[in-house]
Amino acid sequence: MIVTYRVFREDNGQYTVHEVFLESDGSIVTYGRTPVCPRAGSPDELTREVEAFKQALALPALTAAEVEALVASQSPVVQTAVATVATFIERDPEKLSGVPVFAGTRVPVQTLFDCLEEGENLDDFLDQFPTVTRQQAVLVLEASSARLLTTYEAVV
Repeated sequence: MIVTYRVFREDNGQYTVHEVFLESDGSIVTYGRTPVCPRAGSPDELTREVEAFKQALALPALTAAEVEALVASQSPVVQTAVATVATFIERDPEKLSGVPVFAGTRVPVQTLFDCLEEGENLDDFLDQFPTVTRQQAVLVLEASSARLLTTYEAVV
C-alpha cells in the first residue's frame, strides 16, 4: 500500500491536506479523516514532508464525498480488511515520524513483514515485541492476504 497526501476541499470551503492510502495501481483504498500538517524528526525529514505536500498541491483537490464513494465501490472483502486494520494500526507524526505502527505501541508494522521475510514465525515476532498482540498481528496478515487475493490478476 502506498501512503501519500492529497488536498481536500472541505464542506466549509477551506482546503486541507489528508493522507490517502493507494493500491499500487493508484486506486484509492481509504484516507485519513483528520487533516495533517508537516512534522518530522529532523530538518531533512521535514524537507521531504514539505515536498510531499507540494506534490499534493499539484493534483486536483478531492472531497470527502468523492473519496467515500470510491472506497464504497471496493469489494466488501477489501472494505472489511481496511476497516479492521485501521483499528489496529496508527500513524501519528509524533510517533516514529509517522511510520505506521501497531496501535498502542511503537512497533512499526513493517517489522512484522521483515521478521517473516527473514524466516521467523509469528511466535518469534510476538516474543520479540510483546506489546503487539497476536490479534493485531493476525489481522494485519489477514488484511494483507485479503487485499492480495482480491486484487490479484492471474497471468495466463
